[in-house]
Amino acid sequence: MIGIGKIGVHKFDGVIDVIVFWAIVRFGRRNVIFRIFVILGIVGITLYMFTPLSRLGSTASIGELFRGPVMDWVSRSLSSSIPFRCAYVFNILQLFFGAILVINDTRRSRLDSTMALNVHAQGNTEIVTGNVIGKILAFTVVNVSVLAFCGLLNLLFYPEVFNAGYYLFYWLTLNLPVAVFCIALSSCVMRLVENQGLGMILLVVILGVLTLPGSVWLNGLFDPLATRIPNMFSDFTGHVNLGDYLLQRVFVLFFGGGLAILSVIPYPRIHNNPQAPFRLVYVALLPLLVTGSLAVVYIHCIQTVSQKRAVFREAYAGYGREKPLKIIANHLHLKETKNGGISVTSEMTVKNRESVILPLVFYLNPGLVVSSITVDGKTVSFRREQQVILADETVAPGKTRDVVVKYEGKIDNSFCFLDTPEEEYVSTEVNTIGIYHFGYSPAFCEKEYKLLSPECIWYPVSIPPYHSLCFREKMFTRYTLEVEHDSKLIAISQGQADRETAGDTKFSFDHNMPGISLCIGNYKRREILICNDTIGTRFDVREPVEFVEDDRPVRAELFYLPEHEFLLDRYDAVTREELLLAIAGTKRRVHFYSNNFDYESKRQKNKMDYDPTLQYPYSWLTCVEVPCNFHVFTGRSLQSGERVQGGMVFLPEKKYSADELTTSFENKETERRVHLYSELSLLEDGSCDLEPSVIGNTSFLHSDEWPLINDMLTSIFSSPYGYVLRENVEYLIVDYLKDHSLEDALRDSSLSSVLLDNIIKKKCNELLNLLDIRIGKNKFQEIYHNFLKRHLFEERTFEEFAQEFFKSSNVGLDTIVENLFKQNGLPVFQIAGHCISVEDGDKIYDFKVFNQGEVPGIITLSGNDPGWVIPPGEGRNIRKYVKNATNFNVNTILALNLPSLIELPNEKGNADTDTTMRFLPLDAPLFPTNDNEIIVDDKDPGFTIQETRKFSLASLFGKVETRAKSYQFAPVNHWGFTIQRNCQGFPMKGAYFKKAGKGNQKVRWEARLPQEGKYEVFCYLPYDEQSAYPSKAPRFSRKYYYTVFDGEEEHEVVLTMDKDDWRWISLGIFNFHGPTAWVTLSDRDRDSDSTDEKWGPQEVVADAMKWVKVRE
Repeated sequence: MIGIGKIGVHKFDGVIDVIVFWAIVRFGRRNVIFRIFVILGIVGITLYMFTPLSRLGSTASIGELFRGPVMDWVSRSLSSSIPFRCAYVFNILQLFFGAILVINDTRRSRLDSTMALNVHAQGNTEIVTGNVIGKILAFTVVNVSVLAFCGLLNLLFYPEVFNAGYYLFYWLTLNLPVAVFCIALSSCVMRLVENQGLGMILLVVILGVLTLPGSVWLNGLFDPLATRIPNMFSDFTGHVNLGDYLLQRVFVLFFGGGLAILSVIPYPRIHNNPQAPFRLVYVALLPLLVTGSLAVVYIHCIQTVSQKRAVFREAYAGYGREKPLKIIANHLHLKETKNGGISVTSEMTVKNRESVILPLVFYLNPGLVVSSITVDGKTVSFRREQQVILADETVAPGKTRDVVVKYEGKIDNSFCFLDTPEEEYVSTEVNTIGIYHFGYSPAFCEKEYKLLSPECIWYPVSIPPYHSLCFREKMFTRYTLEVEHDSKLIAISQGQADRETAGDTKFSFDHNMPGISLCIGNYKRREILICNDTIGTRFDVREPVEFVEDDRPVRAELFYLPEHEFLLDRYDAVTREELLLAIAGTKRRVHFYSNNFDYESKRQKNKMDYDPTLQYPYSWLTCVEVPCNFHVFTGRSLQSGERVQGGMVFLPEKKYSADELTTSFENKETERRVHLYSELSLLEDGSCDLEPSVIGNTSFLHSDEWPLINDMLTSIFSSPYGYVLRENVEYLIVDYLKDHSLEDALRDSSLSSVLLDNIIKKKCNELLNLLDIRIGKNKFQEIYHNFLKRHLFEERTFEEFAQEFFKSSNVGLDTIVENLFKQNGLPVFQIAGHCISVEDGDKIYDFKVFNQGEVPGIITLSGNDPGWVIPPGEGRNIRKYVKNATNFNVNTILALNLPSLIELPNEKGNADTDTTMRFLPLDAPLFPTNDNEIIVDDKDPGFTIQETRKFSLASLFGKVETRAKSYQFAPVNHWGFTIQRNCQGFPMKGAYFKKAGKGNQKVRWEARLPQEGKYEVFCYLPYDEQSAYPSKAPRFSRKYYYTVFDGEEEHEVVLTMDKDDWRWISLGIFNFHGPTAWVTLSDRDRDSDSTDEKWGPQEVVADAMKWVKVRE
């Protein structure tokens, strides 16, 4: 009887499990909150995904939202984009509603059907298990319904990117772990706290911390949503980060399982067995131990990469001082191995160009294992330290030796981009667009796909793609490449390809190359010979086009995945003439031909011989579609176009990262042509920009002392008119260089790459003007061009070029460059005078300039004439006649004066105008002081900002508000500094401004008056050129609220102004008592009316304040 009773109880317990299980499911069906969840899940997500609402975050207006496509391109370009986004949005919903439902379920205000189960003999484990599984099942039913419905719409509207497997993958790996974790965590917290309000607060904090700052802790280990973990699929190579992603998802799943077991312990009912809580702890230990093990493995994988990269850098540091051998030629024979790796034989000819004996040192990816090295036919021993290979042989000065290296293996991707700062390399924002994280892989070495660039050093080199200051060097070598591969695949590289033998492709080159790449995959190929140029400018599509045959045509090839051919179908109807016309437009925009020496116009008419130093230097242009997780980090040099390597462009998979042109036309031919121009624009800007490949790739000037000099000389040669930068950008440059040199900037790791790039551009302008003053721009162009032509596809030292430069100009370029790099500080110019306009656009500049700084500086005028170098502590009295001058500005090039263009007052001359020129010394500063007035500018010590910072919820999660040092447009929530030529100030003409608010953000000017008495107080409002337009007049109907303190009491002053009120404006006359006086300005807005609604809040500008003593 006892045995039968026990069996009966167990059967009854199983029945109870089922009852509890389905009771929870039925509870979910009847629950109002759950119904809202179902509606939002199915209807809300569908509307969000497949209507223009999906573009809410990427459009500027509602009108634009409904004019464009239903979905932006990145959300529908890849087959995994739509499934991932559906799963991602559903995760956010279930994280919120899962917690709400559990909180609601803990209420004991009424007795529902599940409460009756507590009187039965089943244990707490069975009740809680049924409860949790019931909720998970209910959420899963909704989850599967949402994904199935979205998948159906995906199939109907976007069949070319439909993949049912991805929906299943994201449900299992992205949604299911979140459901388990959220319900388990919520149950555990609510039963531990036993207070609904407190439990809700605690859950919000825990989930908020885990999903916001937690998304970056330990590379997102604790983030249940996996927000920042790469989680997309490439049509080439599959999931972009499968190992790390699955580790993290299984971690979340097991963590949730452990919490679910622990949630049984505080269940509000006495356990049938007093030992049950202890047993549950032991049971929970299993999933929690698995969780801990997974965390250790996950963190170890991350730390291992950083540790390996540190070791690789140390290896470079140990051999970085060795002079490199010149690799004259390198014949590479590559075979694919069965495990997806490569087996390579590298036959090199090396030469010692130094005057001392050099060791035989090469660099090779650490993942490739060297089996043998032979030198001049003799096998030699060698030792290896990570990527460094040191053979037991040397090379005598001036001698050459033949070296054969045999190796095989796979590429170690952690070795690439070692000069990229580690915080940038491991950043979760790398290769990211919105919620889509595409991962990062610099190379691929798999069975069905390989992509090897010079960055991964897949062949031996003597100059590695690494520099401690992040400025790469080049070595030109004559390469040949033979690739044995699967006959179903295509091998792609630069140069001339011989594909006559299936599975055996040979590549050859007519000249040396700084490096070569190799891609092997399942590709289709399209080709066109770019052999025509267009003459003139075409303003109407109906105008005839004049084509001229190019005697140096370029073979353009496009390699793409066969499944992506539908993207090219729309262009099949494009005529050859229209295609060549579109290509000709792209050639102009990337400066395919240089403007130097009038080369472009002459070359297009074949009136000048082909010169690779003045145009695109290669006879090929190979565009290869590559996986979405291929990523190239930008360096610290001036150039963009990091995806372009030696005439080979690595196009993003399906152009996922490029914006889609949304314009539509009634005429389909016009629409097709416009879309074609848009497609080609990918080669005109950003990472695929061809322009950096046009000039500067036929030689390289090496310098240990001035590592950036090659890029700077190339820049001023290809851009002889210099760079134009906005005032707010110039402010950041000047703010840094006033206390630092260019040499400091190159070694300053805290400097952002954008600011460093702008500093280099500004220094290029300075170098260009220095050379113009010393020898003239044309002379420099001629010397540099001749040097490039004599050393085509070669590397030379800067010292060699400096010697040749001196022979041709009698000017020491090395001294100029040394001063350019080492000069610390900036000049400060006082400039006063006027400009006289005479006949035919000519102008006479009559002014005085004094450099009160501690370093020399340059000033120039409009036109092609060179400027002058003004030594520190000296001045000049200048009167200069300039033909065809376009403005009235004196350009200070690089000085503390901002804006750098100082406009002189101008007047109209006549026939009697004195045209005498002068250039005389000036000993004294120009600006006298006025004892009767006190001016406090926004950069003076008496100026302060008094504002209250608003509380931000994001600050609780470690997100701190960042403010720029200067602004082009007025900030909304705080005062920001701006540089404008109409402002007061010396040497910087600037002011603080912001959008008007409620009046609680203020600025204050405080002055020390020399004596008591009456003073008239003036504020300065910089003139805005926009006020000259009648249509914008209402925008300048302003009302400013000032408070003037006279030493005893405060006076409120309301200044009402219109479009004609600018510069010095009186606030009134006040009787001041004591030496302290101040004025405040609040950000209070004007009283709004119907005319102001169009313009929004007014701009409040705080520039200078002036106290003028009133004579009594």
